[in-house]
This record gives sequence, C-alpha cells and structure tokens, in this order.
Amino acid sequence: MISCPRLTLVERIAAQVLRDHEITQLPVCPIEIAERNDITVEGMSSGQAGCSGMLVRNGDNFGILYSTDVKNVGFQRFSVAHELGHYFLPEHTENVLRNGQHISKAGFSSSDAYEREADLFGAALLMPKSLFRIACERVPEGLEGVLQLAQQCQTSITASAINYAKMTDAPVAVILSVYGKVKCCFQSDNMKRAHVGWCQKGDVVPGCSVTASILCGNTPYLGEPIYGETDLQDWFGCDRPQPAREEATRLHWPGEVLTLLFAAGLPDDDRYLDEEDDEEDLVESWTRRFKR
Repeated sequence: MISCPRLTLVERIAAQVLRDHEITQLPVCPIEIAERNDITVEGMSSGQAGCSGMLVRNGDNFGILYSTDVKNVGFQRFSVAHELGHYFLPEHTENVLRNGQHISKAGFSSSDAYEREADLFGAALLMPKSLFRIACERVPEGLEGVLQLAQQCQTSITASAINYAKMTDAPVAVILSVYGKVKCCFQSDNMKRAHVGWCQKGDVVPGCSVTASILCGNTPYLGEPIYGETDLQDWFGCDRPQPAREEATRLHWPGEVLTLLFAAGLPDDDRYLDEEDDEEDLVESWTRRFKR
C-alpha cells in the first residue's frame, strides 16, 4: 500500500510538471512533455499480447516506446504518461531501470509500489484535478458524461470513469469486469457513505445484469453504452434491496466490460467514507505487471 504522504507527493510532482510546461487546458499531451525533456518517444509493434510500452536508458539518454498493437489512443497516451512517472518520480529510475529498460504489460493487479505510483502519476498528469473537475461539471451524469470526458482528455474510458467516480457528488460505483468476473471496483464518496458493501476481485457479475448481457453479444461496438435497472444487493450483498440504474459498455480488451451503478435515496453515514479504498486506488484498473 502507498502512504498518503507519498500519494500527495506523486500528485504534487505531476502538478509541478504541468506548471513547468505551462499546461493549463485539456487534453494534456504526454508525448510533448517527454520530448520537451529530451526523451525520445516512438511507436513500436511488440508482437506480444498485452505489451503496452517500455522505458529505456542509455547513459544519460532516455526513451519511451509505446505499443502500436494496441489500437486505443487513450491507452497509448497513458502508457507514455506512466513511463514519465518512472522518469520524474524520486527513486524510480534507479529501481525500475536496473537493466537499462523497463517493459510494461497491461494488467490490473500489482503490489509493486513503484508501478502504483507511476499509474497515479499518469492519471494526475492527464487528468489534473482542477481541470477535470470543471470538465465533470459540464458533461451529463453517467456513462454518457464519462465518454465525453474520455474524448476531452484523450484518455481511456476506464481511467476517465475512475476519475469521474472520485470527483462526482453522485452515488456511483464503477466496476471493471473481465469475462463476467469483477476485476476491480471503485465508489464515489457518496456511495461509500451509504455503506452498501463492496465487490471483491473474482466475484461473478449478476446474471440478470446488463453487464452480463454484453458478454452475450448485446452490444457489438466498443464504447456503445446500454442501460438497464439493477439492484445493489445483487452486486454488493447489502442487507436490503436497493434499486439502481446500470450503465455498461464493452471495452477494448476481449471480455472487458465497464459498468456504472447509480443509486438514489441512500443513507448518509460518514463513518464509512474511508473504510474501503484509499485515494491511491484512483488508477488501480490501470495497474500493470512488468517483466524485468
């Protein structure tokens, strides 16, 4: 787990990078930031499933390669931003570049603090709080708004949804599932306050849900949302029925579905606000596995 002081440090460094480059509007271009720091950025075809990018060093010279096999601009941009995290954050280069290179593969579970910090840096760089909060106020609530945020920030739908959950006042849960099993779950503060429960990694999504129907081919297009009604009791195991609105869409990787659950009339109890996920989990769905 990453300590709160360390999390604050990561966000402050990302904010300082933006100030140093006088970036005051969205979208933020990580490639431009890299090149201004004399870091060469190039696309590559890795031929390896899931490979997203690489940070390399030759003496005092640095380079970033990102995979062109992944046909997703948001994912490619985050890959570059993630590697910039390793470049800018204290202690990273000496720890992740011991062999002169650092190969990244897409994944969603890592206990490595350096990778989690680089993920947090990438999100903070591409979706700075002040600019993202303003953008949230200007888009519709729900998945439609998330899709617009992803377009404005040129980030992935997943990263945009997670940041949306952090910023919104709505009681919302964001769930990423793969082939019908929960990969990770994030809740807004107002959803946490209600203490409705939590999804655990590996939990099976409700069979009657819109999310499950997507796996049956209900929506053939990436980023095409479908809507339905659900019950938080089926998702989180809360002690009483709690009707909710479900919005879901298929994502880039096979079997991946992003789900937003909205509920109204929830009890407000601040005792549970910080009981589940700390702020460090902002970008956990972008967490990577690396082979050294």
